[in-house]
Amino acid sequence: MGWRSDPRLRRRFAVATLGWSLVYATRAVAQAAFYVDDSPGFLAVTKLVLGWPLTALAVVPTLAYVRRVRTPSQEPGP
Repeated sequence: MGWRSDPRLRRRFAVATLGWSLVYATRAVAQAAFYVDDSPGFLAVTKLVLGWPLTALAVVPTLAYVRRVRTPSQEPGP
């Protein structure tokens, strides 16, 4: 719970949350377009490509981005 008092971490987590929002929005828009267009083949491919592969691709930059900030207790001491 200590991360809530650290403005740097709060900012990082907010940006990471926005990034994940874009991932899910992309997935929803693409799948909705093929659903409305009644294209089950394209919908299936979209669900496969924008499922685990996109999630795995999004995890890597998220972890790299969030791990770059250290909490005050993790700062190197004298």
